[in-house]
Amino acid sequence: MTGCGTAQTTWEQWSCSVDIRSVNSRFLEINLHLPTPLQEQERALRQTIQSYAKRGRIDCYICINPLEQTATKIMQVNTVAAEKLKSDLTKLEAILGQNIQVRWNDLKQQQIITYEEQTLGKEQSQELAKEALEQALAGWNTMRQHEGKMLLKSLQQHLATANTHVQTIKEVTKNLPQLYLEKLEKNLQTLLANSQNTHIDTRLLAQEVALFAEKKDISEELERLEAHFHHFDSIFQAAESGKQASFLTQECLREINTVSSKTPSAEVSKLVVAVKSELEKIKEQLSNIE
Repeated sequence: MTGCGTAQTTWEQWSCSVDIRSVNSRFLEINLHLPTPLQEQERALRQTIQSYAKRGRIDCYICINPLEQTATKIMQVNTVAAEKLKSDLTKLEAILGQNIQVRWNDLKQQQIITYEEQTLGKEQSQELAKEALEQALAGWNTMRQHEGKMLLKSLQQHLATANTHVQTIKEVTKNLPQLYLEKLEKNLQTLLANSQNTHIDTRLLAQEVALFAEKKDISEELERLEAHFHHFDSIFQAAESGKQASFLTQECLREINTVSSKTPSAEVSKLVVAVKSELEKIKEQLSNIE
């Protein structure tokens, strides 16, 4: 399910920022972008993310930076070189008879004063990153839950519409055997009117109608569709319902295709297309659900 989450934590002069973004995917794919101090913790951080998600492509960026650029630099003084410079300047001042001003840049150029970059230790980096990651994941999960509620409402609407069409199909097809009988009798009357035989074998006619009714009967398919639609409600209340719901949608499509193949009615064909349209919308949206 799509979503994003960000967080920032601080410790002394250091800060850790986490940015998580996810898009839909059938499988779980986690891409971690870590600074050097956290490379050894990749597995643990990955497991933390896996505890929140089962599907989707997730990109997670973790950065550790000083709050101020100068806060991490420590001044080092080369005391031996400084004492030598002091001695040389004293001699030179005595010879010249005047004071000599020493600039800060001169001390840096002579490497009497140097700055070393201070780095955050591994343990502190791990604690800082863990705290920030948990906060970012919580925000990310909240956004996904909000989207999930909206998605559930949309899925329920599509299911209700599909079920309405199925009920209409049920109503339209309940008199199909009788309609077939009437059509068959009419065709036979027309045929007999142009022949010398004027007798209709009612027994054979009844057998033909019964065979038609059995061959074209879609009551079982419609009952299974109704059962599947009701089963969606319990699936959506369970955890990790996406795969189950996707499988059930495939079953619904199979049943409605069977209805279409069994029923020659143009009206039913139109309703079948409407049901399949709703099921395809459900199938597409289910890719967003874990």
